Amino acid sequence: MDQLPLNLTRLALSLLLFDPISGLIVKNLIPLEAWLGDPALYSFVNAVYKYIGLYNKIPEDHSFDILDNLPIKHDQKEALGTVILAIEESHLGANTEYILNSLQAFYKQSVLRQAINKSNELLEMGKLDELENVLQVA
Repeated sequence: MDQLPLNLTRLALSLLLFDPISGLIVKNLIPLEAWLGDPALYSFVNAVYKYIGLYNKIPEDHSFDILDNLPIKHDQKEALGTVILAIEESHLGANTEYILNSLQAFYKQSVLRQAINKSNELLEMGKLDELENVLQVA
């Protein structure tokens, strides 16, 4: 899975933390591995995904509680806290449909890229039956 680009990271995070309906969609659409670009952010999103799994709702006001409980460095917490505050302040003007469409396009592109890479590997190894299966799934 590709890593979320910076612009989509912030947009996805805004929905994940502050949009009750779309946040659940983001959790189910974007695999955790797409957040691997920044270890602190990955830890935070992992904790948010667990929160959503446990309570079946987004954290909203509990986002900072989740952040405070992370075993990451203080300066990383401060940086993430600043990002969360900025997202919280700007979220109300967000175009949810645009964000979800962009995330869906990212996901599709990433899945297709993985299938193409896997197909090339299988073709080079002469594993045509496996290649055929990968192409049918994609």
